[in-house]
Amino acid sequence: VLEVGCGTGHLSAKLAKICPDVEALEPSPGMHAVAAEVLADSEVALHHVSAEGFKANRKYDVVVSHLCGHVVADVDSFFRSCAAFVSPSGSFILSLPHPCFWNEYRKVFPTEDYRYMQEKFASTTLSITKDPNRPIEAIPFHHRPLSRYLKALHGCGMALKALDEIIPSKAVQTEYGAEWLFPRYCVLHAVHVRH
Repeated sequence: VLEVGCGTGHLSAKLAKICPDVEALEPSPGMHAVAAEVLADSEVALHHVSAEGFKANRKYDVVVSHLCGHVVADVDSFFRSCAAFVSPSGSFILSLPHPCFWNEYRKVFPTEDYRYMQEKFASTTLSITKDPNRPIEAIPFHHRPLSRYLKALHGCGMALKALDEIIPSKAVQTEYGAEWLFPRYCVLHAVHVRH
């Protein structure tokens, strides 16, 4: 497994408990420093590099990108890099804030300026629901319609195998303080196009 954009390394640590061979990439110096601490006692091979800069010496059965696709400026280049790491029978699994519903939830763009089909950029601040007193500032956010992500996948020779729209159980929703009326996240599962 290769996680591209592992952030603080928590997902890579969980993946390492079910897979004996996990590598992780993180280009941000701050995030990489945290990931190095989180993964210190694991077998995860952590690399301080972007997807575009990583020189893989093999292919991976699964390439995961969790909540990164909307942060990158050039989604086509990012997806091409990720697709190049995937073995011929492997999978690229990508999670995103749901493009159809995220602005309704987070109000990144004022309603009067937001058009779903129009790509738009903002620098935003987020706080984690369970850690509201430590906001994370200056996070790049690129709104793109879902069709834009699908075109980028197709452009690098991948095809959508499945799309899951994420709504947690009622018990988990209570931890967010309110019922989810729509999915806030989606997961795309892509595979190489067979010719």
